[in-house]
Amino acid sequence: MDRIVMGMSTHYEEMGMGKQVVILLHGWGMDHMVMRPFMEHLETDFRVISFDLPGFGKSSEMDGGWSVFEYAQWLYEACEQLQVRNPILIAHSFGCRIALWFSLVYPVKAMVLMGAAGIKSKKNKFQKWQEIEYHIIKYVYRFLKQDQRLQQLQNRHGSLDYRQASVNMRKTLVKCIHLDLTPYLSSISAPTLVIMGENDTVTPVWMGQVMEDLMMDAALIVFDQGDHFACFQQSKRLFRILDVFLQKEEPKC
Repeated sequence: MDRIVMGMSTHYEEMGMGKQVVILLHGWGMDHMVMRPFMEHLETDFRVISFDLPGFGKSSEMDGGWSVFEYAQWLYEACEQLQVRNPILIAHSFGCRIALWFSLVYPVKAMVLMGAAGIKSKKNKFQKWQEIEYHIIKYVYRFLKQDQRLQQLQNRHGSLDYRQASVNMRKTLVKCIHLDLTPYLSSISAPTLVIMGENDTVTPVWMGQVMEDLMMDAALIVFDQGDHFACFQQSKRLFRILDVFLQKEEPKC
């Protein structure tokens, strides 16, 4: 299904007829299909909506780079069109950034954050200097209009996600990852389950611990031997946890 949201085509899939709505938000570089197992597990008891985030899958790419602020506004407007109030948000990685900010601005019944992004990585002095050096060289190349050298520099230093992204999505990635949501976590009141993989190097366990410590009503579960995709690799375990957690939010008949 497709709708026009904020002037852009937004693709989504919907299952289930429950009164309580669950919204699924995928990670960077993915689309709604990666969340399909969650839809199939939850559709008996909930109305489940899984989006292709703007810039991914079959949804349109935005004009210019977006921050989590624009993504949260887009999600609110999509919810308005779909007559969704007070949803449960289940998000993975990049989608957690959107879920966290959305929950600060709009009512959310509960959240499940998997491989939760939103906290800036800690850097040692050498890494900080490397970052400063990179930005100095980048601005020099821009000033001298050395576009080819600038492109080579960005390709060498950028992550795989960055190198594979379009110009607009590169701007989006930079805006989103440079926003540290740590100062806002203490204002989030929605009951939240944070699930991290023990061996996750993208969003390490310490990030989940910060969320658990600062948020008003958050609990951290660490999947042993799991990486950034532990929630998909250990889906049976995750579904059992979801059943218990969501039972409190939406009793089953």
